[in-house]
Amino acid sequence: MPNRHGASAPCASCGTSCRSAFARRAHVRPSTPACPQARRRRPRAPANPSHASKPPRRRPCHCRSGPAPLRPKRANNGRHRCGGAHRFLRHGRAQWQQSLDIRPCTNRCSDVAGSRPWSPPGRRIMSQWIVNTGQSLPGRHYGAVMRKHATIDSFEGARGLAALLVALYHFGLFNSFGLTYPGFIRYGYLFVDLFFVLSGFVICSSYESRLSDGADFWTFVIRRFGRLFPLLVFSTLIYVLLPNAYVLAKQILVAFGHQGMFRNPGVFDYTMPSAAEILTTLTMTHGLGMFDHAILNYASWSISAEFYTYLLFAGMCIALPPRARLVAMAMLSVLAYAVTCWASIAWHDCIAKTRCLDVTYDFGFARCIASFFMGCAAFHVSRYAAAHANRLQGIALAATVAVFACLADAPAIALLLPLVFALLILSLSSDRGWAASLLKTRAAQMLGQRSYSIYLMHPPLICAFGYVVRGAWRPAMGAAVLLAYVLALIAVSGLTYRFIEVPARDAFNRWAARLRTPQSAEYFARQD
Repeated sequence: MPNRHGASAPCASCGTSCRSAFARRAHVRPSTPACPQARRRRPRAPANPSHASKPPRRRPCHCRSGPAPLRPKRANNGRHRCGGAHRFLRHGRAQWQQSLDIRPCTNRCSDVAGSRPWSPPGRRIMSQWIVNTGQSLPGRHYGAVMRKHATIDSFEGARGLAALLVALYHFGLFNSFGLTYPGFIRYGYLFVDLFFVLSGFVICSSYESRLSDGADFWTFVIRRFGRLFPLLVFSTLIYVLLPNAYVLAKQILVAFGHQGMFRNPGVFDYTMPSAAEILTTLTMTHGLGMFDHAILNYASWSISAEFYTYLLFAGMCIALPPRARLVAMAMLSVLAYAVTCWASIAWHDCIAKTRCLDVTYDFGFARCIASFFMGCAAFHVSRYAAAHANRLQGIALAATVAVFACLADAPAIALLLPLVFALLILSLSSDRGWAASLLKTRAAQMLGQRSYSIYLMHPPLICAFGYVVRGAWRPAMGAAVLLAYVLALIAVSGLTYRFIEVPARDAFNRWAARLRTPQSAEYFARQD
């Protein structure tokens, strides 16, 4: 409170200089602590005089155990007094009050007031939200403000459907059985860009606000490595062993006099990967233009590109402030998109081959960067677009169907699909609308849960099917073989998800949690 010379005298309780009206009243009334967070509510006069000596109940504070609970006061006009964040929380109520796991401490805020400046709860709202995938708050301006530990179910369904379409695209036995490719399967390689856009949205929403120093970087790297690497190595190993197992079985059968089972009974071609292929697979650099062809598990080039895009994203989050980071992401996405278009048109002659945007082992890294940061941009604008979910979903799906319908006559239109997919992911980000409802069905959720296994295990399964149905190319078998392939893929992916993905992910998450402080170790161990 100002002294007689007009200067601000230090507070007797917290040691700080206060000029607020509350602080002046606190000095006038010494019985009330001067620190606003530690003040006690003055109890009303009890009706029973025997309760007059009961001490006032002390309000728990959250000064050292974590962020304060999100309970903004109400102004006279009925809106939340929470600074610029009231538009996100106007109708939130209990959903956002319990968004964080906070244990109240027993310290008096006056003991730590000198080390941590106090501000009203409403001023800290947006800085304390953990933005993660999940249901958004109701209201006009909801969107990417999401509940902890939740997921956007429509994203899971979209991921599973895209993985299945890519697996059907690579199933080359369609031509052998005389089947006609539907449009979405004939150009199924384009759904890899949907993976990239979706990953950009999810990773940006989950980690952008949590990456601040070197410890956060290595935690992020360990978690992403544990998510991608174990199944990549397992699927590549199966893909390498299957042809050699077939040759070994052939050699044994020929030795026992069953030469009639094979077209070339005297040919035994064992294949072994080179040292360069093994090294680049173990370092996940085989999708960065190291080779002039796809190696080993040919679908895994996108895993390599995506992992190093993760590292680029994490480095930008740590090195750049928020506004500069957004500008850098936008510029990098535009540059990578230009490189992808140039490589597709000039390098691969996509217009003549009618396969635009089919850049994988050579310029796939640029393709991934462009789509990934488009997903980041979709996340940053999702709070404004979520109120128009139904309309945006209709526009995005109509644009997707139109692009695939025109690919045969205008193959260059495929270059627009990353932008269309970004609009589609943006429309699904609120997890509401008719399209989101279709993607939240049980079958779509099951495919989404196993999407990574479906994507990496379908090349070995196609290899196995090629040996099983070899020589039986009758069109009548087409539907049966296709159905058997889909069912086998779902079954195999379920096994690898349960016994490879989940144990490895949990183990790496526990390792990453050891890098964190004790308060946050439990939280990071629960994350995906």
